[in-house]
Amino acid sequence: MNAELQVKLGRIRDLMVRYGWDGVLLGINENFCWLSCGHNAFVDKSSQNAVVKLLITAQEQYVFANASEQFR
Repeated sequence: MNAELQVKLGRIRDLMVRYGWDGVLLGINENFCWLSCGHNAFVDKSSQNAVVKLLITAQEQYVFANASEQFR
């Protein structure tokens, strides 16, 4: 994991502790682009929704995608 991603996950997890959240679900392309250090997750450019969702918990991070998007 690169240093930029570690810092960003730390910032999210700090917010989680501050607000008592169990996790954060990111689902718009701008959030995906930020957390993935510049990658994008859109197919339909007319929508701000990413084709994948990112779930960040205190210990793990998960990517949710349908079968047709899993290899992008």
